Amino acid sequence: MQDRNLVSKIAGISFILIFLAALASGLTIMKLRADAIETAKDGAGNIATVLSRQTN
Repeated sequence: MQDRNLVSKIAGISFILIFLAALASGLTIMKLRADAIETAKDGAGNIATVLSRQTN
């Protein structure tokens, strides 16, 4: 009976750790995506500025 409790505790802790790792990965991916979008917007703005100066 005591072994069963130990296995249950270890399984529960393992589940929590896996969940936290997945959550951290998801949050990291979301942050990287937001950063990439912001960088692309900045790059598009820079290209527009360069092109507008060349037409004048």
